[in-house]
Amino acid sequence: MPPKGKGKGGSGPAGKGTSSGASNKPKAFQSKSPIAAPDLGKLLHVKDTTRPAPHLVLPKNGVPTVKTTLVDDPAQKVEVYSLTFWRPSLNPKTPNALVELNKKSEIKLIFDALQSVNALGLNAENLSWATDYKDLWCSAALKGPTDEMSEWDTTKVSCRLLDGKQYEGVYATVKFSTSLENIRHDLQSAPITEVSDHIRALNAFVARYIRQHSNSTKRSVTQLGANKFYRDDAFTRMKNERGDLGLRAVRDYYTSIRPCLQGPLLNINAATTAFLNPVLVSQLLDVVVVSKEEGTMRNQKRYAGM
Repeated sequence: MPPKGKGKGGSGPAGKGTSSGASNKPKAFQSKSPIAAPDLGKLLHVKDTTRPAPHLVLPKNGVPTVKTTLVDDPAQKVEVYSLTFWRPSLNPKTPNALVELNKKSEIKLIFDALQSVNALGLNAENLSWATDYKDLWCSAALKGPTDEMSEWDTTKVSCRLLDGKQYEGVYATVKFSTSLENIRHDLQSAPITEVSDHIRALNAFVARYIRQHSNSTKRSVTQLGANKFYRDDAFTRMKNERGDLGLRAVRDYYTSIRPCLQGPLLNINAATTAFLNPVLVSQLLDVVVVSKEEGTMRNQKRYAGM
């Protein structure tokens, strides 16, 4: 592990800085074809090919907005670890410095690279785990370089990040946080304010199972936040008497664990959210300009008739 100390950009290994990230917006499933760009390698030109699911059959009495299921056998013990991701600095003035990465889409790339070589030890038999890329929840304790260590660095891997550059020596610091025990009992008896960590852990496991099911059934979903999911093919284009509004109403589901005397409950809330259709920026600007011109013409006619 590198020596700890305060460097530019905050606490941590000397010289470590931070890069803040923005929340991801849901995107439809897209087909991509590479376009050569000498400065950045290959840029991805995106053309949306998503279509609404055909022959959507609704129940006679409509679609329920809330469904609640009793979780029969929740995990009884969960080990919690925090994850911090690092890459070497490219600044020639600080060649040995490290940069802490916080952008979710970027640390996901590093996590996947580490997982591909089992650097975190998550491929062990009978080990269940879930992560939001900041915290890691496991059904059993992870093994560091020695049994006594509660904080350790993973092996270093090579990873291509969002700037298109290939970085060598990218790794994560794993730090034990706490053990959650008697989860079922606590969710049956403790006040909800005292089981927020239990709920967050179980929500993470539910989210991972949803992503796994999506991959196995090839039903594309987009996750937004910890436990909100959008069906990429479950949308309707929004129109009025003048034509397409440039929006689509997308079906989404919000999952949440709640305590109950009988055991933890899994609530699934269905909703619909409006999004802009995936378009090129130039196409969006054309729509905005035309809309403004139409509004100006209507106002001029209104004033002329006064």
